Amino acid sequence: GGSDGGGDAFDVQKAVSIAMRDADVSVEYQPIQRMSDSGSFGMEVVVSWRHPSGQTIQIAPGDFVALAEKNQISLPFDEWVLLTACSQAAVWQHQHGPLILAVNISASQFNDPTFAQKVRAICEQAQYPYQLLELEVRESAVLKDVRQALKNMEVFAEQGLSLTVDHFGLSTQSWDVLTTLPVDKVKLNRNLVKQVCVDEQVCQHIHGLVAQALIHDVQVMADGVETHDQRDALQRVGCILGQGRYFSPPLTSAAFETFIKNRSFEKTAKRGSNNFKPTTSGAPGLSVF
Repeated sequence: GGSDGGGDAFDVQKAVSIAMRDADVSVEYQPIQRMSDSGSFGMEVVVSWRHPSGQTIQIAPGDFVALAEKNQISLPFDEWVLLTACSQAAVWQHQHGPLILAVNISASQFNDPTFAQKVRAICEQAQYPYQLLELEVRESAVLKDVRQALKNMEVFAEQGLSLTVDHFGLSTQSWDVLTTLPVDKVKLNRNLVKQVCVDEQVCQHIHGLVAQALIHDVQVMADGVETHDQRDALQRVGCILGQGRYFSPPLTSAAFETFIKNRSFEKTAKRGSNNFKPTTSGAPGLSVF
């Protein structure tokens, strides 16, 4: 942009970075994997906060922002988290090919008509393609006022930004999300995922939701996948992406780097050994490096 105000914005960014460093707050990345072959699809941003007591709290960026708002702290956490994550993702994208970056946003960010534009500006600053960014908003924030949610989604769509409905599937109105809102992707609530192998009713419920999602061209991913059986059960009903401890916990940027390199190496070895066919499910053109 122009020179006026540019310096100030940089100083604010610098001040927030120092404040975050002093508070021992860092950005970590949880791998998002394809169910079919555990190939890397992308990563979700997690804010990691190491408390002086030695305890580490891992929290979604949107919850972090909501917490700050609740305590009337007006530091631009959201911009700091986004810029940090997008800058890192831009580096990985150059090294490893397109990777989706998922960032959870708060209800107030979802309702803020200027937020989508801010996100686009941050992507530009970080030189990260905004088409690879997926903003996640909680189902409860969307269902609070469906008419307003529709307006909000149009604002994000105008900026070319894609929205995922997170914590999805526990409400009696979950079907409405699929049938009335222009959603690109839904992420199954981890409480459903936990029950998928032990509760036949839950399994049927997930199956129904996934079938409905596919009719409306909505991708389904699962959060909190912890076991091989859960992965298999979810894949069988048509869930194509997953994240959780079965695949990997949130990782520091250095550890994520190693994770990606290892996966990339494994896949190259596999491809050489047995006519490996890359899967086409997932984002177009993003299914393999």
